[in-house]
Amino acid sequence: MQPIACEMDNDRIFTVNQVAENKMDWSVFNKVVETKEYYFLIYSVNKNAFQIIPKRAFESIQQEQEARILFEQKLGKIENIQIGLRGWKLSFLTFVVLALFSGGCLVLALLLEYISNY
Repeated sequence: MQPIACEMDNDRIFTVNQVAENKMDWSVFNKVVETKEYYFLIYSVNKNAFQIIPKRAFESIQQEQEARILFEQKLGKIENIQIGLRGWKLSFLTFVVLALFSGGCLVLALLLEYISNY
């Protein structure tokens, strides 16, 4: 699997991978949240959907700082969602993200059904 290339400017975010190209205006996103390792750009229409930008993707601290400034100009204050997430809550969030990206939607659905009946 090839990595996704991502470019940002004042008007839009442009992503490219081996099968698709996306040009998205900033208005597509509602807000940005972060963890220790990732930024999540939350979509405006579907608040359960997001664009992930790994912090390791930035070539330098300066490049990440420039992205942070752009995020805050376009989407407001960056919310750190990892504060307060510890123990089982952090493990559960990690599991959900991994399940979604590994195609494990069935596993996730079964887990959520189990939890709702618990």
